[in-house]
Amino acid sequence: MPGILDLVDSVNLLARVEAVLGAFIYNTRRSPKVSGTAVLPSAREIQVSRYGEWSGTDVARFLKHYGIDVWGGRATTDHFIMYVKERQANWAEYLLRRRGIAIESPVLNPKNLGYAQMHAPDDQPPAWADREQKRGGLLDSILDIFD
Repeated sequence: MPGILDLVDSVNLLARVEAVLGAFIYNTRRSPKVSGTAVLPSAREIQVSRYGEWSGTDVARFLKHYGIDVWGGRATTDHFIMYVKERQANWAEYLLRRRGIAIESPVLNPKNLGYAQMHAPDDQPPAWADREQKRGGLLDSILDIFD
């Protein structure tokens, strides 16, 4: 039975406008032109269960940590819904499934189901943002003298 959040989501025009604008803002690959106007850039909707351990904000923050653009977040009775770039959707699905986050969107890549089973729950690959910067060049050695 639909809940109050489903009703609010059905009339939430601001979230719909944000989703369309976000698709244009985050689109780095231009769509083909049709009759002189650009086709709406492709974005993928991701639905995450509201009954899991992760909030919609936590999921969006997790994906952004891996460089995935997330926009258009909203909530219904059963789901947190957000959008990602079409070309980042497979990576987003892989990360979420590997981490054990309950995704209820249609499966994009069946291989991601298998990859998730190969890893321990709550496992995640290292992100570029977490890597240590390697130092050791000539300039770094010279600058270390003055430290």
